[in-house]
Amino acid sequence: TKVKFDQLPPKVSEGLAEKGGIDGLKCVIPLAQIEKNIGMFKALSDKNRLVILLALGQGDLCPCVLADLTEQSSSRLSYHLSMLEKEGLISVRSDGKWRIFSLTDKAKEIIGHFF
Repeated sequence: TKVKFDQLPPKVSEGLAEKGGIDGLKCVIPLAQIEKNIGMFKALSDKNRLVILLALGQGDLCPCVLADLTEQSSSRLSYHLSMLEKEGLISVRSDGKWRIFSLTDKAKEIIGHFF
């Protein structure tokens, strides 16, 4: 449907007119930036992944601690960890037979902004 400016509240109509209408508004929305960051927002949209990030904000942890903390099965925790790693929010290193997870600088910045 096409928006009819004369049927909009005056403040909305005036604001849209200043932006050049719907087409002007579309031009200022950074679609490429949205596409670039949508995976990160998806990763941040789950309570368990946020708990994992906040826990790692306290220090490096192994999966067994994260599993206990989140009460997730190892396969479900693995899914969450891989999603966070894919988006560059956590990193993993080996220490003998252990896998140790830590926050990346990107995640530290995000956590600092929101928490």
